[in-house]
Amino acid sequence: MPHPTWFAGFLTRFGMTREEGGICDPIARHLRASVPRTFRLHNLHMKIRCCSLSLAGPVRPKNEDSVAFWEPEDEEERRQRGSISIVADGVGGHGNGEVASRMAVDIVLKKFKESAVSLPAKKLIKDIFNEANMALYDLGTNDRKLAGLATTLSVL
Repeated sequence: MPHPTWFAGFLTRFGMTREEGGICDPIARHLRASVPRTFRLHNLHMKIRCCSLSLAGPVRPKNEDSVAFWEPEDEEERRQRGSISIVADGVGGHGNGEVASRMAVDIVLKKFKESAVSLPAKKLIKDIFNEANMALYDLGTNDRKLAGLATTLSVL
């Protein structure tokens, strides 16, 4: 569960808190003063900053996570195409989880960047997942050392 302060800030950024008297008022006032106008919903576009932190955890000796964020540099293309965030967590214990997660992220980024702007989001997501799935399946069946590689995949 996200920290309440973060959640309140998120809601405030998207105009979802009451102006006065709400539980988030002190945070909302601070954020309204400090958040750049390009991040406010009523401007109909956002400039997003992204960071990530991933740890190997207590069980596995290596980290099998892969993450990526991409948005077009050009503002007009960013408005049309949007941005993409990707998280893939290689399935530990199946071998080569780090290979699977990195490959899935790379495929998703490539497919998203190359897709037609007019492609409906639902179709794009379906195509992205199918392409990543088939590429990992093919790699696992064609290379015995990579048999059974697997990853989770989340795209936003």
